[in-house]
Amino acid sequence: MSDTEAALLIVDDIEDNRFALSRRLAREGYLNVTTAADGRQALDLLNSRPFDLVLLDIMMPNVNGYEVLAEMKADERLRHIPVIMISAVDEIDSVIRCIELGAEDYLPKPFNPTLLRARVGACLERKRLYDQVTARTRELTEALEQQTATSEVLQVISRSPGELESVFQTMLENATRICEAKFGVMWLCEGEGFRSVALHGPAAHVEERRREPVIYPGPELPLGRVARTRQIVHIADIRTEPAYIERSPTFVGLVDAGGARTFLAVPMLKESELIGAISIYRQEVRPFSEKQIELVQNFANQAVIAIENTRLLNELRESLLQQTATSEVLQVISSSPGDLEVVFQKMLQNATRACDAKFGNMLLFEGGAFRTVALHNAPSAFAEERQRNPVLRPNPGTGLGQVASTKQTVQIADAQAEPAYHSDPARVAFVHLAGARTFLTVPMLKEGELVGAIAIYRQEVRPFTDKQIELVSNFAKQAVIAIENNRLLNELRESLQQQTATADVLKVISRSTFDLQTHTR
Repeated sequence: MSDTEAALLIVDDIEDNRFALSRRLAREGYLNVTTAADGRQALDLLNSRPFDLVLLDIMMPNVNGYEVLAEMKADERLRHIPVIMISAVDEIDSVIRCIELGAEDYLPKPFNPTLLRARVGACLERKRLYDQVTARTRELTEALEQQTATSEVLQVISRSPGELESVFQTMLENATRICEAKFGVMWLCEGEGFRSVALHGPAAHVEERRREPVIYPGPELPLGRVARTRQIVHIADIRTEPAYIERSPTFVGLVDAGGARTFLAVPMLKESELIGAISIYRQEVRPFSEKQIELVQNFANQAVIAIENTRLLNELRESLLQQTATSEVLQVISSSPGDLEVVFQKMLQNATRACDAKFGNMLLFEGGAFRTVALHNAPSAFAEERQRNPVLRPNPGTGLGQVASTKQTVQIADAQAEPAYHSDPARVAFVHLAGARTFLTVPMLKEGELVGAIAIYRQEVRPFTDKQIELVSNFAKQAVIAIENNRLLNELRESLQQQTATADVLKVISRSTFDLQTHTR
């Protein structure tokens, strides 16, 4: 801060005094000087813009210098501004009172120009050092807060691998708090829209977002611009935005109901793919600083890393689960040769569990119909129905009907959205009886011939992944192998029985011939 940049405020009720002091300071190189004619005007100026030094007269009408000084030192925003008291009163009691109230110095009138220059310079130097220390302290505090916030997020990630909800919530809370925002939302892309996955702020804002978690922002709205440009969107005052002026319902609700004024949205990018966004809001017009924007960017990057780590972890868990399930089935096959009921039950149990399905059934295809041979975790009403009527002749529009006609895997994302649900009473009864919404039916094929099928069901709309479908396909192949092995084993047993029976007959014939020869002799 140079002398020409230093902002000085002269407070004196006598215009000649203000003029003379301003000229004297200008000669010393202080060109940024403001004057006030009374204490109230001085306080108004101090609350409207920053000053580096106040030269304050004591004896003024209405609000005197003592009162102005007392108010300044009681105000957290003003107490650091140095004050030099200037007065014709040259009594030691007045000097002591001013120093006790917090004045940096005291100059009697008429003042000595050399003394004025020295004391103004000394006060401004102390103010400059104070500003440097304050700025450095603020930087260190912000850096510590950011490091602490980052550490908290990393701790949550390490404690809760694969649990993104707590990670997202911690990230958003820290971003909102450190950036001095009022509330915030973390979004993940969902089709053409955004789904809120973490909320922080006033209860009314949180409840509103929970009622409508998915939004489809138009291209003129901030999140729409993020989706279109993959760039940060920073709006100093939402009320100046064309969308607000044109009374866009989303913007009007955000400002009028939520009180939002300054807005920041930072994209979450994986390479160039938009994964989601972090948006934070202030309820006053106060743009976010570059460091605050950088902090939110860091959180956005960490969120993407957490999502990717969770994906990899889930893939690893799924792979291990599938390997375990396959191993268990192979153990059952080897330990129970020829016992297909046990093998089918274990296969179905593992397929249902490994694919995160609610229940399942396995069927064999015989004489143009399907016969239920295994059930796992089926709802009691559905299980009872299958036990009473184990043989099914499905309509062509159903999953089993499509498998029978195409010999291809069939996945129905939502049974209630299928045409067959609205036209086939049996289909309606099945869906309601089992509570099934998403289901997967995989054919069991032997050299292109349909042997049976494995069907697994979810009671919510959530399609099975490609890896889960692949796992069920592997179980279907193992089931066919088990059936073929069982057939061969039965044939071998039958052949052995026949050979044993023949051997027994030959033994009897041999003994009878010997006995006959002996008797003849």
